[in-house]
Amino acid sequence: MIMPDKNKKKMLAPCGMDCMVCSRHCYHRNPCPGCFSLGSSSAGRAPAAPLRKSCDIRRCARERALSRPSSSESSPEKEIFRCAVCPDYPCALSEALEKHFLVRYDIDLSANNEEIRRVGSEEFLRMQKEEFTCSVCRGVISVQDQECSICQVAK
Repeated sequence: MIMPDKNKKKMLAPCGMDCMVCSRHCYHRNPCPGCFSLGSSSAGRAPAAPLRKSCDIRRCARERALSRPSSSESSPEKEIFRCAVCPDYPCALSEALEKHFLVRYDIDLSANNEEIRRVGSEEFLRMQKEEFTCSVCRGVISVQDQECSICQVAK
């Protein structure tokens, strides 16, 4: 998969994972549409990662977003609720998932969330795009495999 010119904010999961660089998204013919997608993938079939439907962090983020008072401000950070902006972060839910990602994939979601807090989601996605775009073919480098999803060159 070629890295798009601009990462979509909906591909930044509530837990701090950039779904664009997840192997479930960049390696599949029917890529996972990300945690914030309401339906199926762009191809119209079932998403590649059905576990997102049962994700407790995703459910928590949706509940917190719905419980916030509406605002006329149109700030990107107010559109979608994420752990990085949660007053209760870190919590038991986030810590359990962060431990799982760190042990299984060597992905530090807590560092991602701290960076999102520090620079905002748009800048974080820009930095992720820079870090995970293959210099050889402009493919997406999978954060799990650390190789390009097109040419398989290691990061």
